Amino acid sequence: MATEIDLEYQSEKGAMISIITLLCLLMLIVYMTGRTHYKNICTSIIAFICCAVITVSIIAIMFAKKYWDFGIIESIFMVATIGMSVQNTGLLAYSYSCSYEPSRTEKMNQAYREMGTVVLHSSVTQFVCALFLIISVQKSFRSIFKFSIVVMTIVSFSFIVSMFLFGSL
Repeated sequence: MATEIDLEYQSEKGAMISIITLLCLLMLIVYMTGRTHYKNICTSIIAFICCAVITVSIIAIMFAKKYWDFGIIESIFMVATIGMSVQNTGLLAYSYSCSYEPSRTEKMNQAYREMGTVVLHSSVTQFVCALFLIISVQKSFRSIFKFSIVVMTIVSFSFIVSMFLFGSL
């Protein structure tokens, strides 16, 4: 019992350290791409804020669930959350930065026209795949069931934040 508690504590501690390290690395990457590729550091910072909101929301949901035991698999889920949170926001930020429109509203409208359907279709595809994984998996494969729930939650939050929060900031 003491070993399991120690493993859970070490997993939580290691996951938090890796999350903080990955967010710092993401900020560095966002800064570098903002200077070279997006040509606008404000767009990069807004994209980073959106990715951080998604990551913090998913982690808060995972910790808020009382029945959700924290272990090694959940640590992997937390790291995967960062990778999956970048997808939709990155597409919209890239489309926004490549726009030649004069105003911010027109740039955002062009980004929604160009990448909005791509973001919507990729989110729906990932959500449906995770839903079918939940339906097909048996209760004995608890980790796959949890992974499906996490993927569905990440995809939902990522779509909502990238389409609404990124556009409004």
